[in-house]
Amino acid sequence: MDRISSVKSMLALSDHYEDTQGLVRLFIDAGLLRKAEQCVKCNQAMRLKKMREDRAMPWIGEGHTGLSSVFEQSKLTLKQTLLLIYLWSAGTPSKGIVSTLGLSRSCVYTWSRTLREIALASIRSVSKVIGGPNCTVEIDESCVTKRKYNRGRTSTNNQVWVVGRICRETKEFFIERVERRDKDTLHPIIVRNVAEQSPIMTDCWRAYYGLINQGFTHGTVNHSEYFSVENLWRWMKSFLTTKGTHRGDLVGYLAEFQTVCKSKEPFLEILNMIKEEFELS
Repeated sequence: MDRISSVKSMLALSDHYEDTQGLVRLFIDAGLLRKAEQCVKCNQAMRLKKMREDRAMPWIGEGHTGLSSVFEQSKLTLKQTLLLIYLWSAGTPSKGIVSTLGLSRSCVYTWSRTLREIALASIRSVSKVIGGPNCTVEIDESCVTKRKYNRGRTSTNNQVWVVGRICRETKEFFIERVERRDKDTLHPIIVRNVAEQSPIMTDCWRAYYGLINQGFTHGTVNHSEYFSVENLWRWMKSFLTTKGTHRGDLVGYLAEFQTVCKSKEPFLEILNMIKEEFELS
């Protein structure tokens, strides 16, 4: 992964796919392709095929080609795949990826959905907490439902709420969708994601009462005062304006937002998620 870690732009990325075999070696070195593969159909050892085009499935067996990873069934070249993942990790809207790479909308949308699912699975599998005795964690909820034509009120039944946690000192954050904003919903989320003895700041929403009994130092703040979680909501909602807030897709979009915006190296982050998801390392 060291060679890819130097990539900071599309131009820098182009240095890595000058020749097909070099690109295959890059994928192997990065842990995105295995050095050896076994055919799932005939159970025979497969070999690397010398290709005219840098297809994303370079393994060949007795009449079979395949790869048990995100690249399986892909018709893109390795070059196209690498560029698509890079653009996605940079927060490029799907329309921008379509125009930049000249791919079909259905192809880009399918890949974007796949990458969101990988990111979501990775986030759910990692139990990570933020905060600590000297780190203040701000917690707040926000409604992300879009009103039709930006007019009228949003009905209670059509509201979609998310809860966010951000550490003032480290800027680490988590966001997840919640069905309710009551104490029984919010307290377990806080206990699971915030380090014990962390100073916590919230607004005066009654569901936060009793956090002191959970081992936290709890203070309240008015939204008109400095509350950095408000910046998080602005970043998130700006991101979602290019995606949408449909209930069925929102969780995936939140996972994409956290992958793209939370990591200092989102390109490496999603590549590592792919490695973990398909056990390629």
